[in-house]
Amino acid sequence: MKTQGSKRNSNRGGGIDRISSFPSNVIDHILACMPVPDAARTGILSRRPNGCDGFINLTSLVLKEILFELSVVKIPKLVHLSLTKCSFIYQFCIHAPLLQYLDLDENNGLNLSHYVVCKELIFVSMVWNEFENDGQGCGQRTILTKFVGCLAMLSHLYLDAHSLKYLAAGSTIPGRLPTMISNLTCLALTQITYNLDEMACILCLLRSCPNLSVFMLWVRLMSNTDSKVVDYLEEPGLMEERLDQLQNVKLRYFSSTTELLFVKLLLAISPSLKAMHFKKSLKFLGSVEWMNNISRKLMQFSTLFISKKVLQSYLLLI
Repeated sequence: MKTQGSKRNSNRGGGIDRISSFPSNVIDHILACMPVPDAARTGILSRRPNGCDGFINLTSLVLKEILFELSVVKIPKLVHLSLTKCSFIYQFCIHAPLLQYLDLDENNGLNLSHYVVCKELIFVSMVWNEFENDGQGCGQRTILTKFVGCLAMLSHLYLDAHSLKYLAAGSTIPGRLPTMISNLTCLALTQITYNLDEMACILCLLRSCPNLSVFMLWVRLMSNTDSKVVDYLEEPGLMEERLDQLQNVKLRYFSSTTELLFVKLLLAISPSLKAMHFKKSLKFLGSVEWMNNISRKLMQFSTLFISKKVLQSYLLLI
């Protein structure tokens, strides 16, 4: 494993392994004083049977812009792992049975199968590299659904639109995931454009999270109304499942008919909703008319689902 742009060790392959001869506590101290990428490389290249003992007490690992070489690392006490803009991370095979927080941001070569065994995960955030090979879509869909479905402890999930694109890969989009994410309480989706596949995937996730209490959705600034999505959202019986635990909804860059219909759907299936936050599109910034127009339309929905007094108590335009 090496940092991008760094020079290779001229003694690689023929150098002397001076680390393995030290006691484990000395190795731990040496690695603790080194930059993380160098410590990782040093631990991995040590020839002793437990060459990665230097990581035995590591609880948090944050790596940025790392170019990975084939490596297998055991970090038994690791709780937090963050990888940002790293390359070839499919070669980074990590064994971290106590991992709880996983943050993957714009990496190249992501392979989620390495993390399926991390059964203690409670927080997962994934922002895919937009230039990732789209030809892997169906395979990534299988791995992604398996990954999310096997995390019984997962309570917070943050996904971007590229993740939804993988969920949509294949001939049909499932009505729900193969395994319910029963422990999930917070779901956040980013860079959404409200195309038809994305909307079907959003509803698939909502149907799979019966105990969801917080739902956040960030829309791209340029989000236009799609007539196909409008027709889809107006289908009778589209969402028969109720989100009885949903209490807080946040929608960022709220501006089109699609969002209004989606809000109408959420109001219909969320009897315990206490707060709904909207952030308007920048093109409507400072527009009192915009806020009044949205409020009037939402009040019309209230006659179907909740009293106007209740709606006014949780409708917040920010």
